[in-house]
Amino acid sequence: MFEFVVVIVVIVSMMAITSKKSHNKQKERQDHPQDKEIRMGLPVNANPIPKRYHTPSYEPYQVIPTISLMIKGHYVGFYADTHTYVVDGKKVPSVTGLLDAYARVVGWDDYAGIRPEVLRSAALRGTRLHEIIEEYERTGTNPGYPIELENYIRLKSEHDFKVKKMEQVLLLFDEKKKPICAGRLDLVLDYQGNRCICDIKRTSRLYPEKVKAQLNLYRIGYMQSYEEDISELYCLRLRDNLAQFKQFEIDMEIAKRIVKGVDISVIRKEKCRGIE
Repeated sequence: MFEFVVVIVVIVSMMAITSKKSHNKQKERQDHPQDKEIRMGLPVNANPIPKRYHTPSYEPYQVIPTISLMIKGHYVGFYADTHTYVVDGKKVPSVTGLLDAYARVVGWDDYAGIRPEVLRSAALRGTRLHEIIEEYERTGTNPGYPIELENYIRLKSEHDFKVKKMEQVLLLFDEKKKPICAGRLDLVLDYQGNRCICDIKRTSRLYPEKVKAQLNLYRIGYMQSYEEDISELYCLRLRDNLAQFKQFEIDMEIAKRIVKGVDISVIRKEKCRGIE
């Protein structure tokens, strides 16, 4: 009798589980497509990366890129949460990642001995300054960093440069016209009749060779991406009361050495994020 009761209980339990699974499947079929998108974390009416650009090597942390655009026939997505660039469905290094890899090779170890938490904090403050300058240029408002933004406004007035573009995404191509890395250029300026690029820094120390190399990589990438000549390079350094608008020379050779001197396949496997 006891064994018979146990069998009945087992059968009833199995029937309940089967019924629950059937109910869940039926509910899923009845759900509106937008409900399913919401459960997946997709905003309604979102435009995800086209399916043809999805590859097994691409595992985004965000479903929707923060920035997406076409450059020279290549689909480029930027994911701000992880500072990741994806080109045609494949992750590529950032320009700063490429530069950091080269810096390790030649000994430009500008952040040696600095604790990781200090670097992270500095990177966050630098990112925030970029955002504040961008917001000021778009809206004319001052959302914070009063001293540094006031110094930016003062330098802009003194040098009379005009901001034409901000946070411009670009690709850097090799000799076979294959994208090897991507980046975002802080500012494109009109200054004294010349089209220029400018990188914003909030670092406590400035390493001229590394800044020159970065600007030259951006220059080549920008000209390759948009077929627009860049005739001058600048760095805008703002930190507390410090304010500098410094010009750097154009040096095609240093950019070529960096591209040829770094194993891109190794950088692809790393988390390539430099201190902006």
